[in-house]
Amino acid sequence: MGLFDDVKKSFEKAGEELSKTINTESEKASLSLKNNQLKDSINDKYKEIGKKFYEANRELPPEEYSELFKSIEENNKKIEENNKKLEELKRKS
Repeated sequence: MGLFDDVKKSFEKAGEELSKTINTESEKASLSLKNNQLKDSINDKYKEIGKKFYEANRELPPEEYSELFKSIEENNKKIEENNKKLEELKRKS
């Protein structure tokens, strides 16, 4: 039964290697997912910090941020204009 034992051992070894590979790949995928979630959380915090900074300095922005603040104000005005147009269109329909 030497041949049968050799085949059995070969299958067992292949199964162990496959299991290790699957576990490694699963762990890599899990860690990558966790990193992406942490990066998303960091970006959310950056946004929150930026929004609070903007709101606290809206009236008198620091010089190095003045163009960014101006762009935000312009976009907010465009949003207001679009919302007014939307309201008009809703009333007409």
